[in-house]
Amino acid sequence: MTPPEAPPPNIVYILADDFGWNDLACEGSTFYESPNIDRIDLM
Repeated sequence: MTPPEAPPPNIVYILADDFGWNDLACEGSTFYESPNIDRIDLM
């Protein structure tokens, strides 16, 4: 018997040019709106 294969890892890579970590709404920024990234942050 061979052991079952492990499922591949779930990896999300977000490339945002000239975007600092504190520019996200989920990090407290009120200047930029980032609802899609905020939704990922809640997962």
